[in-house]
Amino acid sequence: MTLQLTNATSPFKTSKLARAVLTGFLAVSLSVVGISSASADDTAKPVFTSGGTGTATENSTATSYTAAATDDNPVTFTLFGGDDLADLLISPEGVLSFLVTPDFEIPGDANQDNIYEVIVHAEDTQGNFETQIVSVTVSNDPADDPVDPIADDFTFTGLTATADGTPKAVTITPKADKSTGAITVKYDGVDTAPTDAGTYAVTFDVAAATGFNAVAGLSAGNLVISEADADPVPSISPLTQVVSGFVGSTIVATNSFVVTHFVGAVTYSVTSGTLPDGLIISSSTGVITGTPTATSTGSVTITATGATSGSATSSVTFAIIAKPVANVSTAIAVVPALNQSNTYAADLPGTVNIPVAITIPAGTTGAVPTAFEIKASASSSDSYTVLTIVAKALSDSATVTTFLVPIAIKLPVSVATDALPAWSSGGAWASIPLIPDGATTLPTGSIDGYYLSGTDRIILTKHLTSFGYRKDQAAVTLSAASASVTAGATVNLTAAGGSGTIAYTYATSTSGVCSVSGVGVVTTTAVGTCSVTATNPSSGDYVSKTSSAVTITVNAAVATVTTTADTSAADKAAADAKAAADKAAADAKAAADKLAAEKAAAEKAAADAKAAAEKLSVEKAAAEKFAQEQAEAAEQAAIILAAAKKAASNSIKISSTSRLTRISLDLADVYYGRIAYVQVVTKTKTGTRTTTLDYFVVDREDGKATISVKKLLKGQKLQVRIGKTLVFNKMI
Repeated sequence: MTLQLTNATSPFKTSKLARAVLTGFLAVSLSVVGISSASADDTAKPVFTSGGTGTATENSTATSYTAAATDDNPVTFTLFGGDDLADLLISPEGVLSFLVTPDFEIPGDANQDNIYEVIVHAEDTQGNFETQIVSVTVSNDPADDPVDPIADDFTFTGLTATADGTPKAVTITPKADKSTGAITVKYDGVDTAPTDAGTYAVTFDVAAATGFNAVAGLSAGNLVISEADADPVPSISPLTQVVSGFVGSTIVATNSFVVTHFVGAVTYSVTSGTLPDGLIISSSTGVITGTPTATSTGSVTITATGATSGSATSSVTFAIIAKPVANVSTAIAVVPALNQSNTYAADLPGTVNIPVAITIPAGTTGAVPTAFEIKASASSSDSYTVLTIVAKALSDSATVTTFLVPIAIKLPVSVATDALPAWSSGGAWASIPLIPDGATTLPTGSIDGYYLSGTDRIILTKHLTSFGYRKDQAAVTLSAASASVTAGATVNLTAAGGSGTIAYTYATSTSGVCSVSGVGVVTTTAVGTCSVTATNPSSGDYVSKTSSAVTITVNAAVATVTTTADTSAADKAAADAKAAADKAAADAKAAADKLAAEKAAAEKAAADAKAAAEKLSVEKAAAEKFAQEQAEAAEQAAIILAAAKKAASNSIKISSTSRLTRISLDLADVYYGRIAYVQVVTKTKTGTRTTTLDYFVVDREDGKATISVKKLLKGQKLQVRIGKTLVFNKMI
């Protein structure tokens, strides 16, 4: 029987004694909203229909076991004990699973045989229960087994070499899809890499790692070290170099040479041609440095010579040109592959000439010594300045429009401060974007952008065309036909000003109060303040321009009554009579409506009274039944309380041999026919672990029983439970 007691609004209560006894000894679930239909005499235990074994595969928490039991009432499953209670869990519906995925190679059960044992407890809603021992066997997952690495799992480099007096080690590397342990290489069984010419058998050992076993003696083949050539040919690198620069500007030094098969100290000298004036060569490194003093083209031959033996040559080509004049309003020749950046100047005409810097970096157009001619020109009108840059290849006069690396164009912010930098490819202007995150280099994939540097805007671009600022439009003004209207009214807007193509658009930031059409008509919809603006979009050379906001006050509509003077006493009397008749008719209708409403209310009250009486009758019957069942519960509680007091006289004797512990129990006869569980509680590093040693049915009316279990150890705690009642608890 289940008594429901948790609803605070219920008029029924149980005594504290009944609730305490039932909670402590019967574990009866008490709640409030009604009375269950189950019989208090239902003592039938659940009957397990599921077997006592299950299976699982390592690396998964799932098992094949689902507990099942038959009973007239709903059954809930829990784990009650067992040596491996800490490793598994069960859902109330009986689905058994592991808390942590098991590992077949490292068993985690109590006796490490990959068979996990627990006691499954099935209990119905009447407190009747049954238990069953369940074993789950974990099987191996072959896919998880480690494998032996083989030679094909590795790559080998350095199996051929030429003797030069240094050790020749072979490099062994696991392939991309392998992850072995450490590798030890041996040459004819020796750990040290050989130096002398010969053939050596290469073997290697691999340490164990996840998924791989340790393996020794794998073959990598043979290391073949050849004798050095009797008479090697001396060589020099690089074989060619290019030096370019301006007269009067220090060149970037050439690369140092690398020579092989020379004997003795190596010296360098020019053996053919003449170095440009102002340049010198280092006799010890062959590096050419200096500042050219005159234009020069052509090449020289540099010879490296060993003190004892060895000789080789390399060629260096020069392209030294005159430094360009500062202003590039006239064409100048530019060699972009000068190993250095160069900056040129142009003037933007206007009220005052404003200098613009153009920086051409090294390698702008690719192949060395490609050169091109650059010319910059500027024009201005209406305070609007445009810089046009044109480049032509010196070889064929073809126009250069795309560079491999961006050139830099410095435009002062003081030119059209409120406008954005832009570029034009023939009259159609497009804005140049600001480089994000404060960067000063173009993002990958971009062909142009700008950043701010002090009072300048630095444009970076990979294409040459016209650069400048889109012009700021003249001011756009906006006015409303009325500044204050009532809700629902419309207001015409008038926009003026702007530059370029005029095509005003309108917008409101107060959509909850008003809306605005594309032709500038405001429709008010609610009381409040309506705010609108007009914008003339960007077009041609101009950026967009937006007016200041115009506000319109929207008021609530006020009802008005229009009166006229009486024209005659007769008209007034007729009007009064009509008004009186209208009022009388309205009063009569109101009275009829009231009478109908009162009738409906009376009928509803009668129906409510009848429903209340029926409800009261039902509640009275429920109260009488509840009182009867409460009395029966109190009587049963008194019986259980008496039994509990008697149970206090339980006694137990414990004796141990070298292997077993003998337990003699003398239990109260009230436990006759009940299941007794013998458990031991052991302290662990993280708390305690409770293990069920045995269980049996108390089959003697005098409550006596004797069992033997595995010898208990000092510090363990012995417990005996009858159902959920702890009848004995003793430290060993």
